[in-house]
Amino acid sequence: MSSTRRFRQTPGEIPEEISVICKCDSSAIVRTSRTANNPNRKFFGCPKWSPGQPQKACRFFVWHDIQVAIENEKQRYEVVMSDLKMEMARLRQQNETLQDRNNELQEEVAELLVGRSQLRSSFCTEEELSRPKSEEFHEIVERLSLLETIELGSNDA
Repeated sequence: MSSTRRFRQTPGEIPEEISVICKCDSSAIVRTSRTANNPNRKFFGCPKWSPGQPQKACRFFVWHDIQVAIENEKQRYEVVMSDLKMEMARLRQQNETLQDRNNELQEEVAELLVGRSQLRSSFCTEEELSRPKSEEFHEIVERLSLLETIELGSNDA
């Protein structure tokens, strides 16, 4: 039982969003199958094929619905990739900002440590520290206490 291929060329039916190139570098055209197994199913085929001279064509063939599905997946992939690239750029920027802030905080801690060291060396006893001092002095003492708390926390880790 031999199977004959029957089709009908449907000019102008190539969807604008899909451009399919056949094996001989021509734009494939949409045709409609007229076989018993695939009645009215659209496919892309070589434009050089004709019932009387099939040897002129490259024999390119792909079902239209499969190609449309592939193109839809490509478009979805491109959208997802674009979104991911934007998210990566945003996260890189956020990472740079956090690293800059971390460096600033480390510099502040270093300055506080130097200040604490200088304060301690300028006082002889705890008794002198307990005497009433100016507002600026109290602020410095509070910062020192905070620094010691931070230092103790980092030593525990």
